[in-house]
Amino acid sequence: MTHLNCKIFLLYALFVGGCQMDNTDNRLIVRKEKTAVRQSPDEKSEVLCALEKGDQLEDLDETGKVESVFKIGNDIFQSPWVKVKSSSDITGWVLAWALKPSQNDDEWLLRKRMDTYWGKTLRAERDSWKKRFLSINSQEDWFQVWREGVHLRDTLFHILHKRPEISGALHYQWISEVLPGFVYQETVLPGRPSLFADFRIWHQKALSTEGQQDNALAGLFLSLFPLDSIESNFPCWVFQLDDQHCASQLGLGRHSTILKMLDSLSLSAPMAGNEYKAIKMQLFEDIMDPKSQYWQPAGKIREELANLLANPPACLTREDIDALNIRLRMFDNPAKHGIRVNLRSGL
Repeated sequence: MTHLNCKIFLLYALFVGGCQMDNTDNRLIVRKEKTAVRQSPDEKSEVLCALEKGDQLEDLDETGKVESVFKIGNDIFQSPWVKVKSSSDITGWVLAWALKPSQNDDEWLLRKRMDTYWGKTLRAERDSWKKRFLSINSQEDWFQVWREGVHLRDTLFHILHKRPEISGALHYQWISEVLPGFVYQETVLPGRPSLFADFRIWHQKALSTEGQQDNALAGLFLSLFPLDSIESNFPCWVFQLDDQHCASQLGLGRHSTILKMLDSLSLSAPMAGNEYKAIKMQLFEDIMDPKSQYWQPAGKIREELANLLANPPACLTREDIDALNIRLRMFDNPAKHGIRVNLRSGL
């Protein structure tokens, strides 16, 4: 072989080798006995061919629209469907549960589930967000990742809760792996899972950055959820009655304390202005909402409102103060205005 031919041969070998290496990235290995390739992503669809444990398939990067729940012995499993091509060029659908990627990939099954429920575009957005979450190194990063994470969480669950097949038959514990910094919780309604921010994690992230404004917001969140530092529908200014209902704790001074904290933080950590406004709106709604019921007696409620109005926080507008004055007068005779107070008495 001439020197030139030798070079050509080596280049060809490298090219072929590189292509083969790339080709292994979408190889799947059958890890379960009695696995079948089906015509459509449905357990009742026609079996196109049977697979043996250890067989290799090509991942065609497409998922079914729903997960399937199935039983083997006494165990119940749940899996998305993936489109594959067999070594004999048969194209069809296999339960992802029965497969594993040829390369180490801890998130392969998670990505297939995300593609099934939310599609590739949102999944790619989540993948990008996760990388940025893991590499937060400034308070600017922290605020951007926090806000994008909340928006992404809300978007994902808005879509999930509208899916027609969502029910108690499916489990969603896998969702805990979707967004780091958020924890999975099942709600009392079947098939209505949620992710709530774990503020301990966000506080630790804030402590690792330069600047103090992210620390301030994370610290505020911790104070609003002191029981376990996890976001919930029951912040510190309410008393939880059951899994779905609560009563306002107006009268304990917590509303006033938090409003004054917002004033102080608005000066020392103004980057969180949007979050302060949202918290203020929640507090104000808790005070003013006609549907609110109150854990404390009317006397304590009047005392807190009177003190608040005597020295109103700067975050309250003139309209807010006028509304609070009207609300204060209502507590002179709560029953007349249909307001339930003193729920703690049990009466």
